[in-house]
Amino acid sequence: MFRSFQVVNNQEIRQILTLDDVVLILSQRQLRGQIRRGLPVFTHTYVHTSIENCRINLTDVPFIYTIFSFMYSSNFMQEMQCMLQTSATSVLLGGHQENIIDYDLQQNRETQTVRILIF
Repeated sequence: MFRSFQVVNNQEIRQILTLDDVVLILSQRQLRGQIRRGLPVFTHTYVHTSIENCRINLTDVPFIYTIFSFMYSSNFMQEMQCMLQTSATSVLLGGHQENIIDYDLQQNRETQTVRILIF
């Protein structure tokens, strides 16, 4: 069976990683988690600010479910290029910048950001 859904409309997709319960889609400025049917679970996106915003969007799915879609922001999600699954609950995110992000999939947040010095 073939499924198709739109993730971002103004950025190119850099990498797709499929896990047991979620599909992770990395674009230039966001990490998106969606269930395999295409419904969004979370969006972790770049926002140039020093204050972390958290917004909860409620999406009604007719007849059966109410899905919570969480949107998180980060100062480091820019020029992302790739991700690497390091455990069942975490991925490393990196790109054309000086920071590598350790992202926890259960807590839906950055657990650590490591600055890489380039000489």
